[in-house]
Amino acid sequence: MKIIGIDPDSKDIVCCLIQPNSDLIVLKTFITTKNGLQKFINWVKLFEDVLIAIEGENGQSTPLEKILKDNSISYYSIPAYRIAKFRKAVLGENKNNCNDAETVARFACTMEQQGKLKDFQIEYEADEELQRLTRDHEYISKACTGELNNLWKHLKNISNDLYLALQGRNPNSSISYKILSKKGILRLFGAKPDISEWRSLKYEEFIIIMGGRNYRGRKTLITQLQMLSQDFKPYPFSLCLSIQLCAQRIIQLQEHQDAIKNELEKISEKKKEIQHLMKIKGIGIITATTMIAEIRDIDRFKSNHKLASYAGIGLVENKTGDNENMRNSVLYNHRLKGAFMQGALTFIIHNPDSHLTGYYKSLLRKGMKKIRALRRVARALIRKIFRELKEFKIKEEQSNIKSKRASDMAIGYNNPIESNIPPATNTYIM
Repeated sequence: MKIIGIDPDSKDIVCCLIQPNSDLIVLKTFITTKNGLQKFINWVKLFEDVLIAIEGENGQSTPLEKILKDNSISYYSIPAYRIAKFRKAVLGENKNNCNDAETVARFACTMEQQGKLKDFQIEYEADEELQRLTRDHEYISKACTGELNNLWKHLKNISNDLYLALQGRNPNSSISYKILSKKGILRLFGAKPDISEWRSLKYEEFIIIMGGRNYRGRKTLITQLQMLSQDFKPYPFSLCLSIQLCAQRIIQLQEHQDAIKNELEKISEKKKEIQHLMKIKGIGIITATTMIAEIRDIDRFKSNHKLASYAGIGLVENKTGDNENMRNSVLYNHRLKGAFMQGALTFIIHNPDSHLTGYYKSLLRKGMKKIRALRRVARALIRKIFRELKEFKIKEEQSNIKSKRASDMAIGYNNPIESNIPPATNTYIM
């Protein structure tokens, strides 16, 4: 059987056609336009028996994968790190598109001969809409955290009293928690970045600048800011501009986060598995949708150990000679790990009487670091979520079968009712 190895990039796809037990290779390049991809499909259809292997999944190969699916052509996705290792071992250190395409083809040929190529076939398609939104939310969250850290640095430079007060650590202030990420204080920095001007602002002016809402917590905050501003001094315009732009960017990023969250809430109304996960106290909309988007289908994993390994929370075997050790997995889904770690943290917070919370506290009392203890809780949470999703899917499948049977019986397709009354004859009584 012929094998086509493909190395995609942003402009072209380089294809290498090889045949087992032959040194002859054919290299072809197709541009990733609509016409170029159609030429690729026409070329592939020239061969009766051919296997197609692509380096990577999604990313640069997305247009190629889409047209292959549209034409009902199966393919295999080989992780880039496997190709890199195989290329160095077989073709040498030189890396270019042609070498990578040939490496993909030869790797696929080797796996086919060993009967392992099926492991690289994508059986469970990702929910592209859900995955795109959750990944965008993660990207924006990181950007927002970076901007907040920059704003904290600027505030420390201009006034350490204000810096400590907004962190809830100034003994002369009644602010008891971090408040810098709130939109009210961010609007204030966006409109009045020169904090020396705050001393001349009246209470009503603070309210208008901070969004117009007047409630008890905001009244306390404004009172504290007015008290602290008496000692503020003017600062360079460049520093004020940096603070203003930083605050405005954070507000914009937060608005983007809210828009994505609203869209995820709409999607979750149609996806029962997301609603099922959110029944676990402490699992919110972002955590639940990220888990479902990255897991794709719980049937991908034969056990909770496989899921834990995929999420980078389980241990993998590391045996050499008589030494039998376990180590943390190096290759894993970072987004899924983040979702399980965040889920473990919020689960502990919202379930103070849970046995997992008690387990977490007992680990801390024994001297274990918080991050390691939280990882233990995340591992236990994976067992729970794996079991919940498996049971939920079985119930859904059984429910669908019953609904189909009821529908078929209603229209007479299945289990027709037999009668003991003989059929009518053509005999007439005169």
